[in-house]
Amino acid sequence: MSERLLELRFREQVGLPPKASARLLRLWQALRLLARRRPGARVAIECGFYDQAHLARDCKALTGRRPSWFARADRAVRQHVEHFGFVQDWLVGVDDHDEGG
Repeated sequence: MSERLLELRFREQVGLPPKASARLLRLWQALRLLARRRPGARVAIECGFYDQAHLARDCKALTGRRPSWFARADRAVRQHVEHFGFVQDWLVGVDDHDEGG
């Protein structure tokens, strides 16, 4: 199977290309750790981001929120991040926390 065909099959089955899927899974793992109050720099390295700024950029791009929002989120948000993977489905219904800018 060629690389192109593998990518097409992956996209058919998952709905996203492999690179985008990996990006979302890496962010999901980071959000789970942030929701457990782990330090952002450590989370970034453990989850395969180049640095904390890389984590912050992906988090903002994919969720519309900064990592600090997840780190100080209330219990309901922490439980949701822990048990459900992708955050965009539920961010709309979550009470806003002050982003600080």
